[in-house]
Amino acid sequence: MRSAVKESPESIQKVIENVSAIVTELAGIQLGERQFSMVENRLKTRMLRLNIPTFEGYLEYLQDHQESESQALLSLLTTHHTYFFREFSHFEFLLNKGLPSLIERARERGDKKIRIWSAASSRGQEAFSLAMFFRFHLEAAAPDVDFEIWGTDVDPQSVAHAQNSVYRYEELKQVPAMYGRDSWVRGTGDVQEFAKMRKALVQKCRFQTVNLLSAGSFLNGKNFDVIFCRNVFIYFNPSQIKDCAQTFMKHLDPKGFLFLGVSETLNGLGLAIDSIGASVYALPRPASEKAPAARPAPPLIPERKTPFRVLCVDDSPVILSLLKRILTAESGFTVAATAANGKEAISLLQTQTFDAITLDMHMPELDGLGFLEQTKGRPRPPVIILSSVNRDDPALGQKALALGAYDYVEKPSLENLGQAGNEIRAKIKLAVQAPMAAPAANVSTPKAEAKPAAGGRKKVLIVDDSATIRQLLAKVIKQDPQLEVVAEAERPSQVEALIRQHKPDVITLDIHMPEMDGVTLLKKIFPIYKIPVVMISSIRREEGPQVLQALESGAVDYIQKPSLEDLRTLGPEICERIRTASEARVVVSSIARRKAASRGPHGTESIVLMGASTGGTEALRVVLESLPNQIPPTLIVQHIPPVFSAAFAARLNQLCPFEVREAQDGDVVKPNLVLIAPGGKQMALVSKDGKLVVKITDDAPVNRHKPSVDYLFKSAADLKLPNVVGVILTGMGGDGARMLKRLRDQGARTIGQDEQTSVVYGMPREAAKMGAVEFVKPLGEVAETILKLVSESSKKNKAA
Repeated sequence: MRSAVKESPESIQKVIENVSAIVTELAGIQLGERQFSMVENRLKTRMLRLNIPTFEGYLEYLQDHQESESQALLSLLTTHHTYFFREFSHFEFLLNKGLPSLIERARERGDKKIRIWSAASSRGQEAFSLAMFFRFHLEAAAPDVDFEIWGTDVDPQSVAHAQNSVYRYEELKQVPAMYGRDSWVRGTGDVQEFAKMRKALVQKCRFQTVNLLSAGSFLNGKNFDVIFCRNVFIYFNPSQIKDCAQTFMKHLDPKGFLFLGVSETLNGLGLAIDSIGASVYALPRPASEKAPAARPAPPLIPERKTPFRVLCVDDSPVILSLLKRILTAESGFTVAATAANGKEAISLLQTQTFDAITLDMHMPELDGLGFLEQTKGRPRPPVIILSSVNRDDPALGQKALALGAYDYVEKPSLENLGQAGNEIRAKIKLAVQAPMAAPAANVSTPKAEAKPAAGGRKKVLIVDDSATIRQLLAKVIKQDPQLEVVAEAERPSQVEALIRQHKPDVITLDIHMPEMDGVTLLKKIFPIYKIPVVMISSIRREEGPQVLQALESGAVDYIQKPSLEDLRTLGPEICERIRTASEARVVVSSIARRKAASRGPHGTESIVLMGASTGGTEALRVVLESLPNQIPPTLIVQHIPPVFSAAFAARLNQLCPFEVREAQDGDVVKPNLVLIAPGGKQMALVSKDGKLVVKITDDAPVNRHKPSVDYLFKSAADLKLPNVVGVILTGMGGDGARMLKRLRDQGARTIGQDEQTSVVYGMPREAAKMGAVEFVKPLGEVAETILKLVSESSKKNKAA
């Protein structure tokens, strides 16, 4: 072992001063006596990596490798500690005050684009937090407005990390559930501890190495609506701060916002800029814009005037004490009550009202899961799980989320109190206030507003600008003893008030309306209220893309617009679909797809058959998008009208790396091709000249369906095909179950979607009851299971 080399404090200080001067020259960061210990410790780490025993030896190395080592020092000594949605109060400001005016401004300019600059983006966490935030809220509140983000940093290594857009999965667990939905793809196998941001977010963010003290070339021709420059000015001297701030002001839109770190300020620098929030600044507005007549845009969420009342449920006095330090009046909270177990919590809910609950998993008498199970379906505030159990644990973490917990936070400790506190406060506020939180889940909401349906019938809200259609639908619905029309809306602007007043179980929504079309209205109301929606369509070919867009945006189903002549024939089907939708789980859009490897085993000897109904268009999209570019031959039956099947296939073809199209009579079944059964036809497999081909017929409906899943599965069973993988997804009824059982009896491998992720657990349930299902899987794991079974079959055939 090499003995430690003693050096004089003076020689060490000389090296540190030399290194600090280099970093100050490159980045403007002031490294003085207070940072002496930090620089020394980080230099020691660097010296160990280079196998240099002395500081004097390192100084010689630095002089010999000036250019490359200077960049290494820049990365070593610039602070990289950050995390997703850090200093959440700034995102709150944007949501409650900033975003409405930014949307208004983007429309006013005509470009309909919000431009954001994350000026010290480090490794990209801030930029991607902003991307998740703007994507979510613009889709809900202003789908016509786009956004773009520039992320810059002085450290090239940090910029390269951001451009790679891969993060440790542990980091991403801090992201609030509403923003994390469909935002990244988690790795598998050796890289399962990492996740990569989805393409939709990556395309919105561009990263570049920029020194804020000499950013002229980068800023040339650019202006921004939002500038984030947080926790940088603490390293600058006042002159540098003023220069930087003036640069920001020159490139900030007149109605834009500048955000600094919460401990940073521009006060005392003599700048013509207004402080409008905690470390939030804006350019002075002309007097005409300050007049009472120029009212600000209304907030997306009503501003909270009273503290959030939180019930903390945990048997640990230490955790309860930490929560009281986190949920303070200064931060807008109060711990209104505590409970040592789920039983005490249920008792408190009967006598008090709360805005949110933090819930431990392991407690005596009644644990967290027991509490969620006993209160499921009953009015309760949003629940945030606070546990040391990993959220991905299927027996606890995932089950808690499946039982209705809103989000998940790992327990805080004294060491991470600041970061954990930010996460806990953010997730509670979003659960209570933000668009993903369902107002009906809050027990403090007065029950008297809701109009109860007689005899426990499902409450229906009809939304259609045609009085004739409203009358016809009401007439149809009145024929069903399990349904009741509680309200009708002629205009989209009436809908939210009627939802709050009547709390319907299901909404029928016209596609074409004045003020706002049905798809746009759906995108606005669905994230807020999470009420099942059935679209009303005339079932014309040109409406196909709109119906599919509605299904992608949360609609459960669609029905044909009735006429007087149709009342007798369509009436029962319309009622059945509305009734089924009223009980549906609106979960498909929140499923996280796990992309398989870019190449996968297909083998001409295997074939995949899939069937789906209600909720199936979205379920099939999730499965197919999760598959690699090389797949086995695949045939799909989705219950769908004739005019929509071609549009459905075309939409999937745009999204998938393999060919997807509507099947035609005589199509040869082959790898990397997905064939969708035409609506209004039956699709079967037949053998012709030694090849498998598709046969399209006008045969009668099977199980009332045309196309029918059982019809396709039966044709495969009749051929006694080896190496079949049969899949049954969400849908009402039992189509496909009988023949899936026959296929399994012949040796096919079979998969059924589980109840928790099914919009309607009808077809998969019937198949499971018959013993037709070998593997019950959540939607996000279906594609992975298909590939696994195909691979096993391929290996088995090679061994034989």
